[in-house]
Amino acid sequence: PIELFEDVANIILPVNSLEYGGIKYNFKYPLYCELIHEVEGYILESQQLGIFANGDTIEDAKANFAEEFDFIFNRYNSLPNDKLTEDVI
Repeated sequence: PIELFEDVANIILPVNSLEYGGIKYNFKYPLYCELIHEVEGYILESQQLGIFANGDTIEDAKANFAEEFDFIFNRYNSLPNDKLTEDVI
């Protein structure tokens, strides 16, 4: 049998804002994230930021992505520039 959607590319979602822990991040330019559907659930990935989050539903994946973004944002902003790689700066 032929799969009807076997050659369909993953969806690219523009993310204009994220919210986690009562903090809302609004972006000047959208983050483009790839939404990957797998048997186990969904993956939301930003190659630009190196964030990879999964969940049973799209909403779970988005929530986990927002949590990971918040962690990375706060971690990078807590370190002096000499402790960061050039691509992070």
